[in-house]
Amino acid sequence: MSIPQERSFIETIFTCIDDGVITINDTNIITFCNATAGRLLNINPVIVTGQHYQEAFNSFPQLGLIGRLHALRMQQQTGSVVRTLVAGNVPGRGQVQMNLSLGLVTDLRLNYLGMVMILDNSRERILA
Repeated sequence: MSIPQERSFIETIFTCIDDGVITINDTNIITFCNATAGRLLNINPVIVTGQHYQEAFNSFPQLGLIGRLHALRMQQQTGSVVRTLVAGNVPGRGQVQMNLSLGLVTDLRLNYLGMVMILDNSRERILA
């Protein structure tokens, strides 16, 4: 499978997942945001793709996404995963509570490649 085919395959998987998925590259630019992440954070996936994560997430400081991503980035340990509960106000949605998983992505030589953010939609499904 070629690199563009692999990318398309992975993006299709992320699109089908019922949780929010956001990927961030090695220069802290959002490279993918699925529709569920857009709905959970009340952001437009097309608009935030290509933005620095600080710019995209500055509307909801109570969730602490920027600080958590920065802290994970500074760890630079392969396989680092942070799981936590985030709660706060999301403009246009009000008070939210979500499980958040952040993962650091490296290559086989441990060079930093980026981060992945998963927003667990299960709390919202349970409340529905």
